[in-house]
Amino acid sequence: MLQPRAALIRVGGAATALVALGLGCVPNPGTTTTTTAPSTTSTSTTTSTSTTSTTTSTSTTTSTTTTSTTTSTSTTTSTTTTTAPPSPVSAYSAINASCRTVASIATSYDANNTGVTAEYLENVTSGDSFQVKLTADPMNVPTSGGGYPIQYLRNVRVRFAVPAGTTYVGATLSGGANLGSGTPTVGHSGGIITLTVPGNLAAGTTATLPTVTVTLHATGAPGSQITSKLYGSSYDAWSIAFVARVTNVPLFGSLDANSQCYAATNPVLATVNVT
Repeated sequence: MLQPRAALIRVGGAATALVALGLGCVPNPGTTTTTTAPSTTSTSTTTSTSTTSTTTSTSTTTSTTTTSTTTSTSTTTSTTTTTAPPSPVSAYSAINASCRTVASIATSYDANNTGVTAEYLENVTSGDSFQVKLTADPMNVPTSGGGYPIQYLRNVRVRFAVPAGTTYVGATLSGGANLGSGTPTVGHSGGIITLTVPGNLAAGTTATLPTVTVTLHATGAPGSQITSKLYGSSYDAWSIAFVARVTNVPLFGSLDANSQCYAATNPVLATVNVT
């Protein structure tokens, strides 16, 4: 098979392209053969295949329901305020008493210095009851008096006045030592509270007298004061009394000597304010 040949001829610098196409040998001179070469047109058809991919997206929505439970706790706080009762105060009062002693053979006068301790509330409400505790000093029982031996004391009595602005409710006894075989008592009559120690109190001993706790009802008006004192303003209206048994008295042997005592200046033992 013959391949087409091409010749390029350049003239005057201008290029003219002549294309000679041959299918065989060069023909003999004088014979002109015109051959029309088939023209094959190749049409390339590109088929574009469009593939449509359909993606189905399934959206799953998960709905979570949260149930919130609120528990409301109500706390009730109870505050209890306890008010402590007021504390009592204690006060000591010295008593400078004078005593008159009467016996069948003579009468004598002597000093008898003693005292009372009072315990009480400083303030009370009008119309309320309250207490006052009264304790007389211990008694040193003497061994002699007026030059004669003393065997014992008996029937010892201490008297307190019911204070103005109060009414008497009651009284009790507590404590005491070396008081003999008799039983102490406390009583009330005519506005006088009397502690009685029957005795006998042996000579040379120290007798501790019982504490008298007096319950009173406050009747005074608010702003007033209640004052506690010993009862007594004279030898006959005495505060303290006792009987001494005296021995070895010429012509008489043994006899009783009766003593009554009071304080010319009767001190206040307790002062209570009425509110």
